[in-house]
Amino acid sequence: MRGQFRSRTVAKKHQDNHPIQVESTELGPCHHRIEVVVPVERVRQEFDHAIQAASKGVKIQGFRPGKAPAEVLRKLLGDGVNEQAREHLFEHIIPEAIHEAGHSPLRLVDFDPAEIEVDEEKELRFEFELEAAPEIELPAWEEIQVLSEPTEATEEQIAQAIEGLGRENPQFDDSSAEGLDEETLAECDLKFLRDGEEGPTAEGLKLGLSAPLYGSEPEDFEKAMRGAQAGDERTLKVTFNEGFERKDWVGSDGEAQLVVKRLVTPRPANAEELAEAMGLEGGTEELGKEASKQISAQNEQAEKQRQVQAAFDQIIDKQPFDLPNRLIEEEAKAAIQAEIEKMAESGVDKEEATTQVQTMEEELRKDALSRLRHYFLVRRIAAQEKVRVTQGDMETAYRQIGARHGADAKTVKSYYEEQGMSQQLGGEILEGKVRAEVSRILEKQAEAEVVESGGAAE
Repeated sequence: MRGQFRSRTVAKKHQDNHPIQVESTELGPCHHRIEVVVPVERVRQEFDHAIQAASKGVKIQGFRPGKAPAEVLRKLLGDGVNEQAREHLFEHIIPEAIHEAGHSPLRLVDFDPAEIEVDEEKELRFEFELEAAPEIELPAWEEIQVLSEPTEATEEQIAQAIEGLGRENPQFDDSSAEGLDEETLAECDLKFLRDGEEGPTAEGLKLGLSAPLYGSEPEDFEKAMRGAQAGDERTLKVTFNEGFERKDWVGSDGEAQLVVKRLVTPRPANAEELAEAMGLEGGTEELGKEASKQISAQNEQAEKQRQVQAAFDQIIDKQPFDLPNRLIEEEAKAAIQAEIEKMAESGVDKEEATTQVQTMEEELRKDALSRLRHYFLVRRIAAQEKVRVTQGDMETAYRQIGARHGADAKTVKSYYEEQGMSQQLGGEILEGKVRAEVSRILEKQAEAEVVESGGAAE
């Protein structure tokens, strides 16, 4: 969530000595006006504390550290201390007022303390508007009933999985084409050269008109290779780019000599070929069993997520809650703008993209509202079930991200903190932990129901 208000711990000794008066008025869903009256004694106290804090470490002749009167400190520190004192006052009073009003703050609405006149010798009266987090009352978990669905792999899923494996592991048949075209590949032996010096070589490299040799210009490659037949030799100009095997050649130009060995036509591997390639002694039957096992495991994970989402939906249906109107509007506008930019990046004219998105606006607003409700519900469940994101969780996430991108955890952490992404990462971790906890609760309930029904049957 963006713009979240961070409240400070209420200083209880201030409340006990000089309590403030607070009155809250509801202006709309989760939108409140807070009127505050601060007694003059409390105003003076906050100013004195601010001045003492500002003078910390300053040595004043004739006074022990921290014992100099406020009047002396004020003269020593100058007029700038009054502005610090004002900030100190509002930093303490506003969180205290929100606490007294009983709200969970999200953010202040258009509040500028600089516009409020503060006089140390007078009672302070001011007001501010607050958007608060929704009050969500969770039902008992026993009230949430989610029916489970089968997770066994279906014949259709198994067939689709094997078909997908076949596409990922193609076979190459000899082609009867008269020359290299869009439907065929050239199986080549390759040798790189630079200034007459021979470089790396490769055998059996498969190249196509739409998959040219890395480092060559696609147009030059197509011109040189189109119509090539077995036995033909071709020489291409290439640039040795980053990642080339010879690091001392990177950034320079050279040549690639290609010898076409044969033309082939790619096709997906069939089940028999896959089983053989995977070394499955049981052949296609064993291949089917392996595919079924993996699909069933994936189905089980998907079913758990479906059940968790169904539980979330039931909670919201049973205990609907409001959200700040302005927050919903901002989330919807952000979603609409993101969709326009996405379409524009795909090549759609910006004006046309805007027109198209207008027809989707209602659906995008519904999605935005759903995301916001989901966000707050997850955090409410986390609070009830005592789910927390620990420093260890964050460190583990940094290590995992680093492993995926070839960076150490310390570098990843620094980057996330510099970019302000750590809070978002923490939110993603929290949601994952909440989902896991809800899944565990639902599973435990299902087990209890099975035991109970079994006992009844007996």
